[in-house]
Amino acid sequence: MKLKQTAHFQSRLSERNINFEHIKQAIRCPDSKELVFDGKIRVSKRIEGKLIEVIYCKESFRDKEEYLLITAYYK
Repeated sequence: MKLKQTAHFQSRLSERNINFEHIKQAIRCPDSKELVFDGKIRVSKRIEGKLIEVIYCKESFRDKEEYLLITAYYK
């Protein structure tokens, strides 16, 4: 799984003090997953008593799936 980060995502990650491992866990094994708009996907996962939500889009290139991370937040 290849994760690409937008500049917006990188700034939100540090601003919100989000653990990057939580992002990976949410994408790999979400508690819920839904299509939100324009091909973007929102996943949610409860980890260590917190609910994390991640929004990303999925891209395929030469048989490799890449995930373009857009934003993440604890709810």
